[in-house]
Amino acid sequence: MGRSEHRGRDGLASHDAQGRLGDLQSAVLDDLWREGESSIGAVRDRLRARGTPLAYTTVLTVMARLAQRGLLVRRREGRRDLYRPAVTPGELDAALSREAVDRVLTLHGEAAIGAFLARMRDGDPAQLARLRALLDEADR
Repeated sequence: MGRSEHRGRDGLASHDAQGRLGDLQSAVLDDLWREGESSIGAVRDRLRARGTPLAYTTVLTVMARLAQRGLLVRRREGRRDLYRPAVTPGELDAALSREAVDRVLTLHGEAAIGAFLARMRDGDPAQLARLRALLDEADR
């Protein structure tokens, strides 16, 4: 588990708000991983049954934002939207890491790349070797 991840009482992954997921976002993802494709109302009802009183519009907003981030997939069925996870619990860290890298590169560009390289050179030699292997693989 990453240092910003912890396990809730149900054993599912939850991520802190430090550039990760908030409690409600984690609860929604955990619910959908457990239950599968669901409507907004069904997710809200299950979260309420677990002791989290929420308005429909709050759950709608959270689920729409998770879909915009590529973490949920939305499917229209008649007049309602159904959502399912776009990532598995094991894929979540990679998806959130891609988001963080995109955000840093957008904000800091070349300076971020230089800082990353300096960090890799000063860090664990095994990580630097893994980075080199990944770069070689990408060049093929």
